[in-house]
Amino acid sequence: MPTPRTHADKAALFFSDSSMRCWYRKNSRHQWEEVTDPCFVDGEQYHVGLTSPVEFVALTLHVPQPMREQPKSGVTYWYLDADYEHGYGSSRSCSHTRFLRGVWRTEEEIKTVVAALEAAVNSVQK
Repeated sequence: MPTPRTHADKAALFFSDSSMRCWYRKNSRHQWEEVTDPCFVDGEQYHVGLTSPVEFVALTLHVPQPMREQPKSGVTYWYLDADYEHGYGSSRSCSHTRFLRGVWRTEEEIKTVVAALEAAVNSVQK
């Protein structure tokens, strides 16, 4: 019985569907490169799919602590919201879901949060 190849499932997927694309890197210190004729070598990394592999980075943010208790109705609070040009919004009624995502007491606090997040994202895009 032949020894199973490490990437046999990825190779089968890639060669069975012409819409599939393949990315390769020697190890996690290298960038992903799209390849059109992959060899699927054991010990190297491959990603097969319709989109490129997702890269994750660790971000450290120093921001004001979000509120620990859900604000009472009528109390203004601030939250992150990408739908607004400045990256945040405010409200006087807080859903539990929004509270779990983080809410801040003042506009100055949320501005600090937005600035720290933008700086962290910009630092990894360079």
